[in-house]
Amino acid sequence: MKQRKLGRTELYVSELCLGTLSFGWTTPETTSHAILDAFRAAGGNFIQGTSLGPDLESSAAPANPAEEHVGRWLQSRRIPRHELIIGTRIALRRHQRGPEYIARTLHRCCETAISRLHCQHLDLVLIEWHESLPPTDDILAAIDRLKLAGLVRCVGASGFPTWRIMESLGRAARLNTNRFEVAQSDYSLLDHTRYEEDTLDLCQEHRLGFLARSPLAGGYLINPLAPTHTARSQWLRARYASVHTDATLATLQDIATTRQAPPSQIALAWVLANPRVTAPVLGVTALEHLQSALDATRLQLTEDDMQRLTAGSAEIHKTAAP
Repeated sequence: MKQRKLGRTELYVSELCLGTLSFGWTTPETTSHAILDAFRAAGGNFIQGTSLGPDLESSAAPANPAEEHVGRWLQSRRIPRHELIIGTRIALRRHQRGPEYIARTLHRCCETAISRLHCQHLDLVLIEWHESLPPTDDILAAIDRLKLAGLVRCVGASGFPTWRIMESLGRAARLNTNRFEVAQSDYSLLDHTRYEEDTLDLCQEHRLGFLARSPLAGGYLINPLAPTHTARSQWLRARYASVHTDATLATLQDIATTRQAPPSQIALAWVLANPRVTAPVLGVTALEHLQSALDATRLQLTEDDMQRLTAGSAEIHKTAAP
């Protein structure tokens, strides 16, 4: 697997980021460890976990099986810490006023994640967007304290509106503080145009790394005709199903047939082909899912393939509901 520089940081990450959200929930520990072993054997070094956020972290018996699975894997394999790039996401909510509360909360969440992961520090912490987040200056002050304490190497914004990222960059420059170094947003063949003109251009201009969350549209691009027996499948169908989506899927299938590859691999290869994307974050629940993603990294789409897929997906955005 190739490696790519994460924005302007000194970190070099594999072209696939392994999302571990399912570990311990739908993926048993033996399978989790097998996936991690195969990912590392293929040259993967970028792993993303998910912390619980301050509400659940402060409960009497917090449990985060995903990070615990990764932590036990790290312990058992005795992998040198510098060989992996480990990140986590934190869902922060503003329950009290003032920068001191925000700084303490982030500090506690990071320490808890480090303890579960059995590592000395986190390479990347992503703060999840929520409309109740505190003022930008308070977040920047908290980032400074995290770095000063040696808990994290860099901090990113996950799901933030483009204007909020831009504001934070301006405030960090004025205040001479650390800034967001990474942006993470949904980005796939079916869900890309809303970010492409703003967030991706912003990342390129200001040298932020960009992580493509949900690169297979939450699994919809794996099996768009799956039965809608669950709330999630119904939500995916409601979000993505349309005449223009059907046309894009037909184009995807045509290219997949020509290339003799599954449509999901073509869709992932399309994301990987964008030079402004540092890495897609791919949730994996089985070894065969990982192998399919690894095969996608070796696919080289033609210019015509890229143009056909991009043109079709642009039509989806034109008619999408706000």
